[in-house]
Amino acid sequence: MTKKWIYFTSVALLTAWLGAPETRAGTWTNLGSGVNGMVLALAYDPNGNLYAGGRFTTAGGVAATNIAKWNGTTWTNLGSGIDQGVRSLACDTNGNLYVGGQFTTAGGVAANNIAKWNGTAWTNLGSGIEVFGETDALACDTNGNLYAGGAFSTAGGGSANNIAEWNGTAWAPLNIGMDLSVQSLAIDTNGNLYAGGFFSTAGGLPANYIAKWNGTAWTDFGNGMGSGVMALDFDPNGNFYAGGWSGNHIANRIDMRRTRLIIRAHLDPLPLIEHKSAEQPFGAPDVQQEH
Repeated sequence: MTKKWIYFTSVALLTAWLGAPETRAGTWTNLGSGVNGMVLALAYDPNGNLYAGGRFTTAGGVAATNIAKWNGTTWTNLGSGIDQGVRSLACDTNGNLYVGGQFTTAGGVAANNIAKWNGTAWTNLGSGIEVFGETDALACDTNGNLYAGGAFSTAGGGSANNIAEWNGTAWAPLNIGMDLSVQSLAIDTNGNLYAGGFFSTAGGLPANYIAKWNGTAWTDFGNGMGSGVMALDFDPNGNFYAGGWSGNHIANRIDMRRTRLIIRAHLDPLPLIEHKSAEQPFGAPDVQQEH
């Protein structure tokens, strides 16, 4: 297994790379005037619209409370938006947008830490995620199921340790879940769910920061990772990537489970994002800053 450490001091969040991602040919462009705060999550719908969530009050100069849509030329709000911070986004194959975070209302509708936008209106997902919890990761499979990960002990009023499934009408746990928070989710072409976070067990079995759910049971990835996993993704060739946490607050660990790894990062700071502190993710273990 090839392991690489990449260090970032700033990352362009609301820009678009126009060109083939595996080459240096291309340019960065802004998305209008961007947003006036912090972007923590991005998602595309099947029609090519981009959704941005985080902590902000305007997008492209238009009032937009913590969530907004970019259609390629302009920003629009999603009704009255989300009352508090958005941390995760996912779109299903029908174009519905799911929003997770730590909030109590969406579009004025009571919604505990998770909500759905169907293009015109907000709805809750039952009683949602535990009131004092947080939804940090979302993923949709092709069968219309939604998976939510974060730091919580109940979903829909039932026991669900840090991860749960919404089938469109009800919440269900994934076995006994994880012992600590889930920060990232990804689904492969066979419908298997991958979870990363700060946990050491999945379904009661040892699993260091990363695990796989095949629909009925959890399995580990050998020795797993040496620290928390904050991001997961697959490329078109089926290669699996994991990025995460280390003792240094600005380190991203990238692990490749199959062949080669290509990383591209834009390091110039942008005026649309003001980051005043190195915020530790909710549910992260205490660590010491390396010098």
